[in-house]
Amino acid sequence: MDEHKILARLFYLLIQADGKVDHRELAMGNTMLIHEKLDQSKFEAFMARMEDCPKHQLIKECINELKMLDTTKQIQYMAWMCLIANADGFMDAREWALIFQIYHKGLNLDKKAIMKRQLEIKTALGKTKANDQL
Repeated sequence: MDEHKILARLFYLLIQADGKVDHRELAMGNTMLIHEKLDQSKFEAFMARMEDCPKHQLIKECINELKMLDTTKQIQYMAWMCLIANADGFMDAREWALIFQIYHKGLNLDKKAIMKRQLEIKTALGKTKANDQL
């Protein structure tokens, strides 16, 4: 299973959900790529291929691919989506609806586990930024 493809699909769906692509969401996406050790050019190539795909098809494929991963990885990826959606200071209702559709309806994941992982990632990122400033 190509994790670039899954994360690219999730990211693409999320940044398109509210009809506007925010630079802070893109920056958090780049942070995700670095943290997850993913190749940016490969990631962007996958995203470019999605522009002509219907949204409902992308969501269905995304859920099916996520189901092939273990629960820990599913939670990790959904935590990233929450961080990205909140990167601009506000999670739009359409972003939340997409996240909910995937994590709850599609994967039946525990919201508390996602929130816990989101906090862990956020804390780790804060430590990394502090180290970068030294």
